[in-house]
Amino acid sequence: MKWMNAAFAAGAMLLAGSDAIAQSPAQVQAANGGIVGILKPNGTFQPLLVSKPTANPEVATPTGTITLNLSISIASTLPAGATIHCALTIAVGGISANDKVDSVAESDQATANVSGSTATCQMVIPYQWKLFATSTNSVEQDTASLNYTITAVNASGDGRTSDVPFTSFIVPAAGVTKVYSASARI
Repeated sequence: MKWMNAAFAAGAMLLAGSDAIAQSPAQVQAANGGIVGILKPNGTFQPLLVSKPTANPEVATPTGTITLNLSISIASTLPAGATIHCALTIAVGGISANDKVDSVAESDQATANVSGSTATCQMVIPYQWKLFATSTNSVEQDTASLNYTITAVNASGDGRTSDVPFTSFIVPAAGVTKVYSASARI
């Protein structure tokens, strides 16, 4: 019976404190008129700094298109029935002046057109990214890194893959349309 009373008391304390748990330190401080902090085992009190929430950061929305025309020299002996696939991946990242982190990734895949010992692929990524900025026209902190992947495998999964980083650029706030050409070998 004592354990039930103890369990009931613990549950009541948990429920009573649940409002405080769901609140931010600033809300708790404002509601109680006290100072938010930690009471250490040695009896000293360490106040915690309470930061005020900042206004919503500016967001820029650059738009554009990235195209990669890839010419592939087939130097490997590929397994019978192998199909060549290409992919273009764009990874965008950066930290704005107001410490907001941008992280975006996009990719496009294509089946290569094969003729003898060469293959060609075209990948196109039209984009519209929402990026944190210090103002609506400034996202200079963001870099777009591009890489391509060539995969030549058969239905059993036998074959080769080549993954190559090939360029990067600073993302302008208005966006950009770029067409790249690259040669590769598999």
